[in-house]
Amino acid sequence: MSFSFYSLLMALVWSGLLILILHFLKRAAVRVLWVGITSLVIFSISTLLRMFLPLEFQYFTCVIANRGIFAWLCEALSAPIFLRVVSIADVILAVWISGMVVQGGYCIIKLAKHFRMIHSYMESDGEEIVSAAQWAANRMGVRADYRIVQSNLFLTPMITGFFRPTVLLPPAEYGEEEYRYIFLHEFSHWKNGDIWLKMLAEILRIIFWWNPFMYLFCHDLDQILELRADLRVLKVEGMENRSEYLLTIKKAILNCKKQLEFMSEACTVSELTTNLEKDTFQRTETVFLYHQGSKVRRVLMSVIFTILTLTVLVFSYMFIYQPAYDPPKSEINEEGYIGVDSGNSYLQKQEDGSYCLVLIDEEGNEIEYTAVDDSIVESLLAAGVPVKE
Repeated sequence: MSFSFYSLLMALVWSGLLILILHFLKRAAVRVLWVGITSLVIFSISTLLRMFLPLEFQYFTCVIANRGIFAWLCEALSAPIFLRVVSIADVILAVWISGMVVQGGYCIIKLAKHFRMIHSYMESDGEEIVSAAQWAANRMGVRADYRIVQSNLFLTPMITGFFRPTVLLPPAEYGEEEYRYIFLHEFSHWKNGDIWLKMLAEILRIIFWWNPFMYLFCHDLDQILELRADLRVLKVEGMENRSEYLLTIKKAILNCKKQLEFMSEACTVSELTTNLEKDTFQRTETVFLYHQGSKVRRVLMSVIFTILTLTVLVFSYMFIYQPAYDPPKSEINEEGYIGVDSGNSYLQKQEDGSYCLVLIDEEGNEIEYTAVDDSIVESLLAAGVPVKE
């Protein structure tokens, strides 16, 4: 198991492809229900893992040598351009790291201010709010050490805290039943561990701040987690209560929209509220379509899609592209030297675990056996020389 620039490049390519597939599936409620919410969450976690683990595995990952545009591009990036020392790749790496430091520092400061602000507030002691929270916590199996904070700085109900849940409420007026649905929804996020998934996605967004696919992924992940929380609430409360639940969600979104219009510029509000309305419409459509079709079919499709997801994840580690360069003829035309590549040789594994290099002539005959040490074996494997048991 090892890490290299080329394994990182493969991770970016595969994760980009997975993010596009996830976005396509998430865009329509019918497709969301066809593959299943749980399967989409597993797909999202697989995408996170592929980016967190940009590795190649000895004896499993096959190296594909490329002598075309990819090899030319890698050579151009590594060529020195400044004082014959600094290359284009060095400049790109410096900009990348600088962006990571800025983004990471900003995120840490923002998070510290957020938690400091929350801890400075007194807990809400409204009888209606406390009663609804206790009822919802019992229904969801949440321990009683949660906090409830209410402030006009919060646009919409949300939950925060990695080890102790804190529910943040805007000052909007809700009835007791509406508060129950709000707390059920927020405690669902807590029970599902959504805060941890969002944290991992945010870490990757900071690392790959220049990658537009990461911003698309974070938005899609948020929506998928909201859909999962909606369905968990209705599994607890029963689908017969879905209209009342969705009206509560709609009311929270409308209150958020009003606050945005009061606080922000018109162009920003238009974009934000349009996205809110689209996401809310999809949540409504998904909830109402959920019980259409048989449960057996939904479970079967979810299992099949999960198996396909894990298969693709494993397959993504099976090969890696690396540039290949032909050595100068002056180095290979000298007497006594033979060029070794995947077309005229292979490694033969011995019973004691060592390897021999077998050379093959133009007619396909084996002409020479040569014992090689581990360091040379790794170089030959990286060059794409196959292994035979």
